[in-house]
Amino acid sequence: LFLRLEVDRLGHELGQSQAEAAREVKKFEGERAGLAAQVEALQSEIAALKLRQGEAQAAAQAEAEAAAEAAEQHRKGLAERLAGAEAEAGRAQLARAKLEAQVEAVERRTAKAVDEARAETTAEALAARAALEQALEQALEQANASELASELASELASELASELA
Repeated sequence: LFLRLEVDRLGHELGQSQAEAAREVKKFEGERAGLAAQVEALQSEIAALKLRQGEAQAAAQAEAEAAAEAAEQHRKGLAERLAGAEAEAGRAQLARAKLEAQVEAVERRTAKAVDEARAETTAEALAARAALEQALEQALEQANASELASELASELASELASELA
C-alpha cells in the first residue's frame, strides 16, 4: 500500500511537472512567435528605410546634377557677357583713337588756320580761330565721351572677370 501511494504521488508530481513543462513550452513558443514577428517587422522597416535611402540618394544626385548644370549655364552666361564687354571696350578704344586722330587733325588745321589768319586782318583771324576752337572743343567733347564709354566698358569687363573668378 505504501508503495502504491508513493507511485500515485510520484505519478501526480510527474503529471504536474509535465503540465508545468507544457505551459513553459507554450510560453516560450509564444515569446518566440512574438520575437519572430518583431524580427519580421524590423526587417520590413529596414527594407523600407533602404528604399527611402535609395530614393533620397537619387533625388540628391538629381539635385546636384541640376545645380551643376545651372552653375555651368551661369558660368557660360558670364563668359559671354565678359566677351561682349571686352569687345565693347575694344570698340570704345578704337573710337577714342579715331577721335584723338580727329582732334590732332583739327589742332593741325587750327594751327595752320591761325598761321594763315595772321596774314589776314585781325578780325578775320579771330573769327577763324573761334570757329576752329569750337570745332576742337566739339572733337574734345566727343573724345571725352568716348573715353568715358571706354572706362565704363573696362570696368564692366573687370567686374565680369571678378564674377567668373
